[in-house]
Amino acid sequence: LLRPAYELVFNPIEALPKWRSRYGNTFTVNRFGTPMVITGDPELIQQIFSVTDTDVFAASIPETADIVMGRNS
Repeated sequence: LLRPAYELVFNPIEALPKWRSRYGNTFTVNRFGTPMVITGDPELIQQIFSVTDTDVFAASIPETADIVMGRNS
């Protein structure tokens, strides 16, 4: 249960390509009990970043991430 979260935090450069080859372009990783969907599909990425209605799509990023990445990153 914790291994995917550990790999995502400490070894993403090896973990993400391995998961993509095993599960395809879009897959779900358990992040400490919270499912996180990861995609490398360009069309899905464009759809995600094109949504302006936060009721439809809202990322779950802690408020402290705003300091590093900026409020509208």
